[in-house]
Amino acid sequence: MKVAFITSYYEGDQLDAVTTSFFKHVVSDLKKAGHETVVFALGDRDFDDLDANVFCRKGELERYNNLHSLACAPVFSWVFSRAYETYRAHRDDVIGYAPDVVLCVKAIDGMFWSCFEKLPVALMSVTPQFEIMRENFDGNFNMFDTNLVTAVETAALRSMSAIGCPSEIMRSVIVDAADIPEERIDLYRTAIEPIDRPQPWSGKTGTPHIVYVGTQERYKGIDVLVNAIPSLVKKFPQALFTVAGESPPLFGETVSYRDKLRAQLGELDNYVEWLPALDAEQRASLHAAADISVFPFRYCGCMYHVAEAMSVGAVVVCSGVGTLQECLEDGVNSVHVAPDNDLSLAGAISDLVNDKAHRDEISKAAKDYVRTRHAKEDAVSDVVRLCDKAISNAKIPTPETSLRYWIAALEDYCAQPYLPELLDAAYAKGFAAGVASVPAPKRSFFSLKP
Repeated sequence: MKVAFITSYYEGDQLDAVTTSFFKHVVSDLKKAGHETVVFALGDRDFDDLDANVFCRKGELERYNNLHSLACAPVFSWVFSRAYETYRAHRDDVIGYAPDVVLCVKAIDGMFWSCFEKLPVALMSVTPQFEIMRENFDGNFNMFDTNLVTAVETAALRSMSAIGCPSEIMRSVIVDAADIPEERIDLYRTAIEPIDRPQPWSGKTGTPHIVYVGTQERYKGIDVLVNAIPSLVKKFPQALFTVAGESPPLFGETVSYRDKLRAQLGELDNYVEWLPALDAEQRASLHAAADISVFPFRYCGCMYHVAEAMSVGAVVVCSGVGTLQECLEDGVNSVHVAPDNDLSLAGAISDLVNDKAHRDEISKAAKDYVRTRHAKEDAVSDVVRLCDKAISNAKIPTPETSLRYWIAALEDYCAQPYLPELLDAAYAKGFAAGVASVPAPKRSFFSLKP
């Protein structure tokens, strides 16, 4: 089988190294199973990695964005532009490669290939963009943008030949949102091998040492950990909190989420070590050196970050949400806390710090979980089955796309008064920054009359 793995998000260690590791594992495992696989990606630079069969092109997103679209529909503009730019940059190469199936992790990335090129597309769904928006922005963004993204993503989901979900909960979310026929949906597992002897961590440690790994975004709950730090520092004055990962500014913001959190901490920021994104070996060392690894997510689709930590025996404290709640056993291979609740998080961390025997039990159970639930042979079999399903389903007409989200977006666009204000504000910012032209002098129609 010839597979084209297509992604509009391949930033490498510059943003979220765990995401890149996920791509590399899938491609490597497919190749080892005898399936020719090439990655066609959009990133922050042009490069060709012939050994890994990765071909990455730098996106020219400014060609497709403007101040007005970024103002009234910033997330839609970003997501749709990246997906289209990936298609534009790689179309000739992908068609020349003539894959049997396209594999992607974002439905909108696959939409152009299924709709325009009529290729079978298999989606390894992680977290839908509309779920990320709901949790990242906490209602602060306009509903026009939310509904527009949901409409396009729903249409994209319905154009997929096959969809793989990491859990039954994710399957339900996608079926409810897009009304996907059951024969197009399957479950998949990711391949992660337990690491018995990670390299020693060369960085700072504390007593206790609490670790967070991942991008700093609201939906991943980094603010919940920050809110828990004051009470934890009172109990454990020698504590160190290591946060590893990048924090790009959210749409419409000039300050990163991390900088906002650091300002909130004030002097307590001295207890936190903020690191850039780490490679796989460094992440393994950090998790292994930590007393506790925290994942206070508000939502979880694909738990690859968490399973990767568990592979080195990390003692995981995570929110009991989504795939985490379904797949992990509270008190056995992890400890679950209430989402969006810093008191619950601080309490669980305190209990574990004071109970080394329980930490040791969880650490062992975590490795056993990864060994049994993330075996490479099972993961490869799942992906191959998903691709085969996409190929066989490609001849079946896709269902008609629901119009309810498009209608909701248009109703909101017509009814709400904030859109002109957003557009005017965006233009004013662009003019001040030198990226918008000087407004032409206004002349009254009546002044033109003789």
